[in-house]
Amino acid sequence: MAEPGKVMLYARKRGMSAGCRSRQRGFTMVELLITIVLIGILTTIATSMMRDWAISNDVNATTAAVESAFDEARQAAISRGRPVVMRPGSFTSTGFTFDNSKGWEQGFVFFTNISDSDSTTFGTFDSGDEQLGVVQQPTRSRITVKNGSAVADMVIFLPNGMSGFVSTRNQFIQAEKNGKVKDVIVNICGRNGKDYYVKTLTVSSTGASSVNSKDSYGQATPPSECQ
Repeated sequence: MAEPGKVMLYARKRGMSAGCRSRQRGFTMVELLITIVLIGILTTIATSMMRDWAISNDVNATTAAVESAFDEARQAAISRGRPVVMRPGSFTSTGFTFDNSKGWEQGFVFFTNISDSDSTTFGTFDSGDEQLGVVQQPTRSRITVKNGSAVADMVIFLPNGMSGFVSTRNQFIQAEKNGKVKDVIVNICGRNGKDYYVKTLTVSSTGASSVNSKDSYGQATPPSECQ
């Protein structure tokens, strides 16, 4: 027969073990639903933040590429002594192509316009013209190029470094009728819901450029830069 003390100790341990098991239970349905809702909310917030970051990053990267292209185009015009044309489209194995249904949002190219060195007509990529560079179509942002309220079909840098745009009559224009010189305005706009991320590159008639930002949050309608 076991000693009385040992029997009592064994019984006490069994009782404690049974008590622990009786307190173990799973999640209730309400707790599971609350957990699922919280996970959904956190996932939505994280997804929105990631999208914001991706769009903002795309706007910044596109702006840097556009600014670099404009600087390079101006320097090329000066160093080569030829006009340099910037226009929407892309280079292919057979030359130059562009989508008529899209504007600058499809990306753009720039090249020396040797055949149009008389500074009266521009834009045709002919034999002898030199490819200088390409800015690819952005992934999450949109490029627009305007001169005043009008969309610029092309942007030109002259051999003296001056910049301007091309009208629908394919003529180089630097000034309005009232004598006020027009700047070339390049807007890079990204959108996430009602939040807009905008950077603007302003190119003066002298060819000098500057960048500024204008971000709008919770705006029901797109800012003018994104239209």
